[in-house]
Amino acid sequence: MAIDPIKLTQNIKESYIRYLTSALRLRDTKLRRLFYQEAEKFWFINGPILEATPPFKNGCYLKDLIQEKLLAERLESFIYDALPYLRDNPLYLHQEKALRKILSGCNVVIASGTSSGKTECFLIPIYNYLLREHKEGKLTPGVRALLLYPMNALANDQLRRLREIARIMEDKAPDVNITFGRYVGDTPETKERGEEQFRHRNPGIEPVKSELLSREEMREHPPHILITNYAMLEYLLLRPKDSPFFDGEYAKNWKFLVLDEAHIYSGASGIEMAMLIRRLKDRVCKNMEGDLQCIATSATLVKEEEDFSKVAEFATKLFGERFEFEPQNSQRQDVIKGERIKTMVEKSTLNCPAQLYSQLDKIIRESSEDSLLEQCYKVCEKFGIPENILNESKKRCNGDARRFLYEILSRDEKILKLKRILEEGAKKFEECVKQLVDKNNPSDEERQCITSLVNIAVWARPDIESLPLLPARYHLFVRAPEGIFVSFYPEPKIFLERRELTDDGYPVFE
Repeated sequence: MAIDPIKLTQNIKESYIRYLTSALRLRDTKLRRLFYQEAEKFWFINGPILEATPPFKNGCYLKDLIQEKLLAERLESFIYDALPYLRDNPLYLHQEKALRKILSGCNVVIASGTSSGKTECFLIPIYNYLLREHKEGKLTPGVRALLLYPMNALANDQLRRLREIARIMEDKAPDVNITFGRYVGDTPETKERGEEQFRHRNPGIEPVKSELLSREEMREHPPHILITNYAMLEYLLLRPKDSPFFDGEYAKNWKFLVLDEAHIYSGASGIEMAMLIRRLKDRVCKNMEGDLQCIATSATLVKEEEDFSKVAEFATKLFGERFEFEPQNSQRQDVIKGERIKTMVEKSTLNCPAQLYSQLDKIIRESSEDSLLEQCYKVCEKFGIPENILNESKKRCNGDARRFLYEILSRDEKILKLKRILEEGAKKFEECVKQLVDKNNPSDEERQCITSLVNIAVWARPDIESLPLLPARYHLFVRAPEGIFVSFYPEPKIFLERRELTDDGYPVFE
């Protein structure tokens, strides 16, 4: 589906401002007007940002780790049904590295992009550990792994994955009961209410036996995998009735602490999280270094190679555990980054006019499949693509319009230049436009042409199994204001960022 990142960004901004000004409606008409004006100017949005997404480098197969005895053989009975893509496909290289590190007992930071399999990097070792405990007859109630998420939405995503694994295990490994539970603000108190809430949210689906749905169940028999968030962990550590998680017979086997989206814990929030982790460690392992294996994940912690040592230092301070990174020693590298395959950029032999991209984009959106190839041929001919290139591309494409455009545009100067730009990393779309049209102030028409260029390059591919000419995606970041702040002298003024004084030194109120 074609995307217009500029229109999409503007629509999101306008919708967000409408939401804010209606949800935070001020009674005073003058302040309300000032609030709307400030919201129009405020920097809510960062983006659109364009990122090339060539595939990640491959590592070994999961079965190789099982054959090496690093993973329990029993894992094979259900893991391929739970994660079917691993049956016939290798792990990514960063997944292999992370698994080997975690299975050897090291603390690890997994810094890799979205949809890169970070979750599998810690879930597989956790299930492997629990399977070994089951085999040794040690799988008693009690937390082995705490998965800590910054938002309930992320915790809920993880919960869905654990439910899928549990359903498969009920069929493939019915004798192994690996329990899990999500303890957040809306977790019901009683088992009856927990089941009622589950059925209300999941109509027609029965809960799995291994999921503990209520607080009373989790206090009575703490789950092997506990999912919660920062704020709730604070409460759990304070309340005497929640002490079974951390004290007594069921609290002796803590093993893993997983912190998702670790990059958000910087500054004051990082200090708070570091103190919370130390309080947790004091309860469950008397702050003995090395007793808890710590794993952090993030899509944005590492940008350049020079960042690795800094990230290891950051993780050491955050967890109070040793993380290290020595560039020349692969055995002492606890920060693992997803590595993408570098795409070869050919030499350009075409310089297509910018208007061609817009015309092709329109044809792709509006033409029927039957006439698409012919329409693409005609518009390329109209904009001066040499006849020999057109005929050669048509002959090689076997009637496939995607391949036809791939054959032509793979030599295009602007597309190859965009590939080189994105090899350096994700870029703001506006910056890409400026470099491609070689202007500091591109026109709206030029922006639209480059939008179409990206759409076509993402659409064109040599065959259905292969990557497109430009594997890429857009990112857009939206941030919430810290609140509404007002000064009244000498004139009323609204601020959407926290401050105590105006630039002139007058007080500001929340």
